[in-house]
Amino acid sequence: MNGGAEGDTRPGTTLQELDRIYSTNLPRQLMDVSQVLNRRLLENNAALGHSGLKMSFATVMSHAGFPGTRLSDIAAMHGLSKQAISQTARELCDLGYIELLPDPGDARARLIALTPRGRALIADSLRSIEAVEAEAEALIGSERLALFREVAAELWDNLGRRERPIPPPQGEGDRP
Repeated sequence: MNGGAEGDTRPGTTLQELDRIYSTNLPRQLMDVSQVLNRRLLENNAALGHSGLKMSFATVMSHAGFPGTRLSDIAAMHGLSKQAISQTARELCDLGYIELLPDPGDARARLIALTPRGRALIADSLRSIEAVEAEAEALIGSERLALFREVAAELWDNLGRRERPIPPPQGEGDRP
């Protein structure tokens, strides 16, 4: 018989050890921090009049300001289905943040464009990001926050970009 948790085949693994591993592993810690910061962004934006937002909207909204971006490009960049991105885009259209335009180069494709309400959301989101970053800086200090950013960028450069390079939209050159 094993000496650990029920169903665990590793000898000596207890429920307490599994709990410690769960709560202290790097991916989990990064995800927890991300969720808290993103929740703060949603709360800040809601206070500025942008209710009904979901974190999944960021997948589309983060690309909506770049002319010529197709829904299919966003799906490919994020490894998601075109149907999932289309559903998110429809919800954003219903809320008045984006509009879908015909692609002059491909009758089957749709381009996304920000509406005035969408441009206001982007501007408010940038202010919300500043507020969340100021809160983080107040908690851990500017030097530690700068170090965190440096380490996060290094991890992304060495792990993320290699795993999932993000191509520019079709027909577009490098983005600023």
